[in-house]
Amino acid sequence: MIQNAAARLVFNLPKFSHTTPLLRSLHWLPVAARIRFKTLMLAYKAKNGPAPSYLKALVTSRTAPRLLRSTSTARLVPPSLREKDPLLIFYKRAVLSVSPQSWLTEGDSVTLSCEVTDSSTDWTYSWYTVVPYRDGLTGINNNRGYSVYVELLSDSSRGSGGNYTLSPAALKHTGVYMCRGERGEPVLHTQYSNPQPLWITGESFPVSLIINPSRTQHFTNDSLSLSCEDQSNSTGWTVRRYTHSEIVLDCSHWGSVTGSTCNISFLSTSYTGVYWCESESGENSNPVNITVHDGDVILESPVHPVTEGHPLTLRCLYHNPNPSNLRADFYKDGSVLQNQTTGEMIIQTVSKSDEGFYHCKHPERGESPKSWLSVRPSGPSGVEAPFSVLMLICSVVTASPYLLVTFILLLICYRAPASYKHPRCSEWICLAKDCKAPHQNTGSGKTLTHTTAQSVSQSLEGQDGAQSTSCDALADFTYGPGSR
Repeated sequence: MIQNAAARLVFNLPKFSHTTPLLRSLHWLPVAARIRFKTLMLAYKAKNGPAPSYLKALVTSRTAPRLLRSTSTARLVPPSLREKDPLLIFYKRAVLSVSPQSWLTEGDSVTLSCEVTDSSTDWTYSWYTVVPYRDGLTGINNNRGYSVYVELLSDSSRGSGGNYTLSPAALKHTGVYMCRGERGEPVLHTQYSNPQPLWITGESFPVSLIINPSRTQHFTNDSLSLSCEDQSNSTGWTVRRYTHSEIVLDCSHWGSVTGSTCNISFLSTSYTGVYWCESESGENSNPVNITVHDGDVILESPVHPVTEGHPLTLRCLYHNPNPSNLRADFYKDGSVLQNQTTGEMIIQTVSKSDEGFYHCKHPERGESPKSWLSVRPSGPSGVEAPFSVLMLICSVVTASPYLLVTFILLLICYRAPASYKHPRCSEWICLAKDCKAPHQNTGSGKTLTHTTAQSVSQSLEGQDGAQSTSCDALADFTYGPGSR
């Protein structure tokens, strides 16, 4: 029916026109005949022509035990579907899974596991990453009908046992992975596995993905700008995305490129996906999950992780806002957090417990999609650590002169003599509270063997006033005023 209608459309003929001469003119075989033709052509190429090796291995010519009339007909042996037959292996599909999760923080460990639903244990595995098209890459068709291009990982052999572990995970490991199993001699492969994305976020990213407007959710038909910004030089960086089509594409395929900036004039729901910046050398920025919603309500949430201890404001935005009715309910992980009449929710001090999926809901206009809020720690592993270290260094540098002067004074005092004789005094004044002074006659018939400033002062009372005053002053200097 469809083929006949297509033939009439080509020749622009009425609905009930006879189609047999039309099909002959177009060299279109009937559907059943075309299926048979394609099957026979594939078998011929597998036996005599340039067919892939895995197809050639499936085709075996039939050998008669004796000379028969059918010997010259070039018949083939029908393949049997035993466990290790090539045809069965080819139709097997590898299954790829991730543990613990696909969104990770830099430094975490993650394991990709590839397996074939088979009781055998003699499988080995190869690992691939999905990349944008370039010459020399292997192209395959995914389940959604799109062409996907894959590249063998340089260290694929370390995952040959079925587990490919990244420990610690780094920003450069962000990407979409696939695997497939192989065994036998000659080697026969299964089909490629399902794609499995890995998204790594961290603090040491060389470039930032700047989104304008700065939020993770957007309305359809809005415009959007994505820029790869570096403090020194952002040239050589490209914005890439991974959407429901399960393929990785550069901005040139879905936006307009200006330097390291990608501009989108009209958003649609097909733009929902994960976006990141990637350099020519394979470095990555933090990935950002962007949602394009065709409803009336979206949630304004931060694009990048929020630091612990900082404030946070979440807002419910409307496609056609009505200032008189901004009421919204805010949810975290499916549970109601707050009911606000202003359309926004404020978290005064963010903590790790605030991490989760958030969305908002208007009683009449519907609810927004969910967005993940990521919280990064402060302190040694957060962005505030450099300031704390700087303050510590400044404190040490400021206090160093005072500590040095104090040390020198203590050293001088430690090495000073234990007693001192003023040239105008006839007695020794001790610089320590407890010391031995030389035996001297004070002039009053008394000999002091253990003296302090106070005893010297008392022993000199009644003698020359000037001399007594000088010795008293010396005692005050030695022990402080009022020590007599």
